[in-house]
Amino acid sequence: IPKAMPLAYDPEFLTTSTPLLVPSSSLPRPSLHDISTRRSNVDALRPVPRPRTPPDISHTTHLIPTTPPVLLHRFAPTSLPTPGPPASLPAILHIHGGGFITISVADAAPSLTTYVRETGHQIFSVDYRLSPETPFPGAIDDAWAALTWLRDHAGDFGVDASRIALFGESAGGAIAAGLAVRARDRGLVPGVRKLVLVYPMLDYRTVTNRVGQLATWSEVDNVTAWAAYLGRERYEGLLAGEGQVEGEASPAHVASVRGLPSMYLEVGQLDIFCEEDVRWAGRCVEEGVEVELHVLPGLPHGFEALGAGTKVVERSLRRRV
Repeated sequence: IPKAMPLAYDPEFLTTSTPLLVPSSSLPRPSLHDISTRRSNVDALRPVPRPRTPPDISHTTHLIPTTPPVLLHRFAPTSLPTPGPPASLPAILHIHGGGFITISVADAAPSLTTYVRETGHQIFSVDYRLSPETPFPGAIDDAWAALTWLRDHAGDFGVDASRIALFGESAGGAIAAGLAVRARDRGLVPGVRKLVLVYPMLDYRTVTNRVGQLATWSEVDNVTAWAAYLGRERYEGLLAGEGQVEGEASPAHVASVRGLPSMYLEVGQLDIFCEEDVRWAGRCVEEGVEVELHVLPGLPHGFEALGAGTKVVERSLRRRV
């Protein structure tokens, strides 16, 4: 039996990502449960000034009058016709990543404008409350408020309420999947049309790392994130086999995926989430949920930010939209 080839980055990705990885390697390495340093590191890597919204894209904000209020951002082509009957346009509700503990819609805005330009569709993105200041179910409650508000006001934007998709990356993928579970369980009609999950965090039990230094999101990061989201004491109890977690919180633990919307799922093979995401896709196959799964060799977590412009990333972005 021939020996397995060692795992390695995609060659083109490696060439493109190396200059971007160098600045991050000089930042402090945060320890377990050190959220402050992780946030400071994200701040240090943000472009200054932030990119402006391009002239062909409209960016508006809408305050949803819940308690507390939820800020929803709308990105749309400036060429979009004035809404009028019949409301027939699709829309995407986006939920950003950041390990439940960092990042905002402002960080996701450049990629969202690209998606809007490629699809011609409106994208709404929710600024949900972060953990640990607001643990579960705060983020999913905010996303639920955004989804129900968008459905109630769909006609104002020319949107058909039966054509709303959910799209989330990383922790946003966990929230999007949990939101789809909530919509199903609460009998939302019409239901969510499509679920797009990009390297989603689905299982709080992922506490190991099989790819070593190739991982851009480590097992230490993951434990820190889930402990913040679920509450550290509860999280540690769950790992010890005490109690059960809600499927809305950690979607890998939902009793059944039957009845969830058609799904697109994408993850890099060098992502510590690869196994849990493949298992989730397998459950969808077994329980009759339509799923399109892409496992991308040679790519780690968050690969599109590090490998922008590479062929493998461009192909991935086209598939998503």
